[in-house]
Amino acid sequence: LLPALRWLAREVSRTGSMAVDIVAEPFVDDLPDEHRTCIFRIVQETVRNAARHSGAHQVRIYIAERVEEKNASLRLSVQDDGKGFDPSQERGLGILGMQERVLRLGGTLDVNSKPGRGTIVTFELPLPAGHPSLPVDRRSGEHSSANEFQETRPLRTA
Repeated sequence: LLPALRWLAREVSRTGSMAVDIVAEPFVDDLPDEHRTCIFRIVQETVRNAARHSGAHQVRIYIAERVEEKNASLRLSVQDDGKGFDPSQERGLGILGMQERVLRLGGTLDVNSKPGRGTIVTFELPLPAGHPSLPVDRRSGEHSSANEFQETRPLRTA
C-alpha cells in the first residue's frame, strides 16, 4: 500500500503543478485487497480533486494506525492548501463514491473544507479480524476482559 501511495505522490508531483508528500507513522501493512483498493482509490480521487478543482500547490497525505483497547483502525487524511469549498453545497459524485467505499468496509469519511481555507478529507477503516495490530483477544474473534485471569497451581512431579 505505502509504495503505491508513494508512487501516486511522485507521479502527481512530477506531472503537475502540485507537490504531494506523505507522512506515515509506522503501521502493519498487512491488509486485505479490498482495504488496499479502497484506500488507494480514495487517496487517488482526493488528490485528483485537489489538482482539478482547488488550485492547490501542496497536498499532504497522513497515515496512522490507531490501536485502542479493543479495536484498531487505519486513519488517513489528505490535506490541501487550495481554495476550498462548502461541502454542504457542493457534494459531487467523487465524494459520494468515496463515502460508499468507506461505508462498505465499516469506516467513516469526513470532508472538512471552507472557501479560502483548503480541504481536509479524513477517513478511517477498522482493521479486519486477524490483523496483527489488533489486541490479541480480538485477532481470533474471542472476547476476554483484561481483568480476567486464570489461577495457576504448582505442577506436581513424581
